[in-house]
Amino acid sequence: MDKFFDGSLSPMMETNRGCPFSCTFCHEGHAVYQKVNFFSMERVNAELDYIAQRVPPQVHNLMFCDPNFGMYGRDKDICKTVAGIQQKTGWPKDIFASTGKNKKDHIADALFELNGSMQMWLSVQSMDDDVLDNIKRTNISLPDMLQIQSTLSANKLPSKSEIIVALPGETYGTHIRSISKLVTAGVDTITAYTLMLLNGTDMNTPQQREKWGFVGKFRVLPRDFGKLA
Repeated sequence: MDKFFDGSLSPMMETNRGCPFSCTFCHEGHAVYQKVNFFSMERVNAELDYIAQRVPPQVHNLMFCDPNFGMYGRDKDICKTVAGIQQKTGWPKDIFASTGKNKKDHIADALFELNGSMQMWLSVQSMDDDVLDNIKRTNISLPDMLQIQSTLSANKLPSKSEIIVALPGETYGTHIRSISKLVTAGVDTITAYTLMLLNGTDMNTPQQREKWGFVGKFRVLPRDFGKLA
């Protein structure tokens, strides 16, 4: 793996695989991914140490590819391990991860260990109940979000949320109301993504495409890159 520590790539790692949720727009919403499998803490700690010893000085970040980082009890221990590496080496300065959909208080408690180097993701995709039913998703309530955001702000921890444009049943009005609720909650950064019909997702089946009248078009994906001969 050492050849990839060339300064042009950022390290990415998983501490578990699988997702207990059933969001229809996500390939991990499929039943085959419902069981969450955890890598041993020995493996996770060894991988973190391996990366820390080899990452070049111009690379400042680390990405956890878990679908629900911070939601499980042991994630706080992983954050403590990362914090120890930060104290010894100064790396990573920025940590990226998709934090869990539920147990936001547990997630915030874990992120406190990282001294502001990782954002809390309060992603909702939509805050309209009918749209959430259509995509088989449940969000935390707005009062709970307000409480968590207050705790994050008091501890000077940044927050981020994501919403998806053109979900089934979404309208201009419901989309704007979702943004308004996130602004009211005090979320620091709000990112809107266009709905993508991904292969392997329930939403991209012929039945779902016909039910919601989807008209798909191809486009260049942001942040993708490659070498052309």
